[in-house]
Amino acid sequence: MLYEMKFDNTKNIKLNESIFNCSIKIAILNKTFEEGFIKEERYQKLKQNILQEYNLSYIGI
Repeated sequence: MLYEMKFDNTKNIKLNESIFNCSIKIAILNKTFEEGFIKEERYQKLKQNILQEYNLSYIGI
């Protein structure tokens, strides 16, 4: 899930911005790794840094 949906009284969807931003960064990192531009060790370190930046331990994409 890329984002959490929260509904207010006006029926608008509000995104959890930090989870959304983190998901985008990790998606870009995943594509970079899949294309072979970075090695797995560096990939894992960068992924953990992104998760720590947003105070998350895991995010499923």
